[in-house]
Amino acid sequence: MYTYELFLQERGLTEDDMEVYFEENPDEMDYLVKKVCTPTFCAYYNRTSCLHTEDLIMDFYVSVSNSPSLSYLEKVMLCLLAELEMLNAIPQTRSFSGCVKRYAKLTLISVKSLRISLIDFQSGVEYATRELKGMGDKYNDC
Repeated sequence: MYTYELFLQERGLTEDDMEVYFEENPDEMDYLVKKVCTPTFCAYYNRTSCLHTEDLIMDFYVSVSNSPSLSYLEKVMLCLLAELEMLNAIPQTRSFSGCVKRYAKLTLISVKSLRISLIDFQSGVEYATRELKGMGDKYNDC
């Protein structure tokens, strides 16, 4: 948790600024995930950007599901990120800004929910569920 707070402080950000910051600085998402999340989560997270075919995505789902090192919440968040790659295969949803916007929002939800789950797992799940439901129509055009 300290690393997350330090990340915000060093960049002069609040949690409310994070989504826009990630959209403008996509490389910072990888940095924050590496600093805050488990090494196993990071390894899978790094693989999500290489999922360019349906077969690769399905293999990724199986691998994530079978990983004993990932928590349930980590598995769900990784599968959602992989699902974005399915959307990226559809021409109408492939724009760079749309991809960045989706990744920024889901990465932010992942980091925050995993951080919360360190203190109280159920609260982390509830946060992720609430935020995912709250994405609503704002992200349909992505």
